[in-house]
Amino acid sequence: MGIQAIDAAMRVGAGAATATASHAGAALGPGWHELLATTRLGKGRMFQDVLDAQLRFKAVGEGAFQTRRIEPDSPAAERAMQLPAVRQAILGIVETIDAAQGFKQLDGITFSSDMAGYVANRAVQSMHGEASLSGFREAVGRSYAHVEGTGAVRAGNWIHFGPEKSLPLRTFTQDPGAVTPQLTEQLSRSIKTMLHEIAHIVTPRRADEGDLKWLSEGIAETWSRWPGNVEAASARMGVPSVPNFHKVLDAENEKYPDQVKTLRALLQLAGVDTANPASIAVFEKLVQKVGVSKVPLRLARRIEELHPGVTRDEVTKLIATLSTDTRDANPQPVLDLAQRLGVQLQLP
Repeated sequence: MGIQAIDAAMRVGAGAATATASHAGAALGPGWHELLATTRLGKGRMFQDVLDAQLRFKAVGEGAFQTRRIEPDSPAAERAMQLPAVRQAILGIVETIDAAQGFKQLDGITFSSDMAGYVANRAVQSMHGEASLSGFREAVGRSYAHVEGTGAVRAGNWIHFGPEKSLPLRTFTQDPGAVTPQLTEQLSRSIKTMLHEIAHIVTPRRADEGDLKWLSEGIAETWSRWPGNVEAASARMGVPSVPNFHKVLDAENEKYPDQVKTLRALLQLAGVDTANPASIAVFEKLVQKVGVSKVPLRLARRIEELHPGVTRDEVTKLIATLSTDTRDANPQPVLDLAQRLGVQLQLP
């Protein structure tokens, strides 16, 4: 879509950010703006100054996500919105969420210039009620614990990019003509990370999914690595990408390797061709449109239908044994079931 069509669609607008941005897309309680303007983040700059320098974008409007606009939530974002490449990239993120099957829950997305900005973007979401130094310190401490060692995080209905994953997008949008093979690969990795977090955003969240963290991460990582998904999101955003990037990711298989292997094995037993780009719609309908706690039974039903030698009860009980700590997964029982049923699996 050309930039004229973007502006006509009014899905991305320059908005009216002020020197004191709304922060986290909603007005903070009494005293917060004054406190943030006079309190340092660690030994660095005032928290307000750090936050205002980050690229923060919020969803504006009521009702269906498809009808909302994305507007700047910081002075830096307001300036960045003047760049056509930035507007195209943000619109592409919105269109990627629109294209995914699931529940659209995004309230905003942020890109950080450094670690302090990453912490600030996440911390402001925990600043509730009336301002206090103790509340400030608690919010910052919670943020440090959440973002440490990560490239991006989802917090509530917000996606926050760390500095490493933000840099390629910031670099490209500032000078779209200066593309190198290295930058193209970095952009592909950033967009893959974005897809992982979008998967968490569009998958309904339920209170009873706590013991299925491995499956939640497996769903998000499998969707982000689905053949053609990085390239499709990149095209919407107007950003170059490495062709067949899913093959690079599968060869590395570094992120949630056992979770992906386990889920792909279950999907293939359920008749889903995980190597086919077109099968992403089947995947989304089967495991991404419902709460994670409902996925084991949905998979078990399909496996039972395709393989008379196994029952749904057997499969659901097997899935319940795949993780002993809720987060990691052991694919071996599923591999054993596939061997018993005579199914040849294709796994990274």
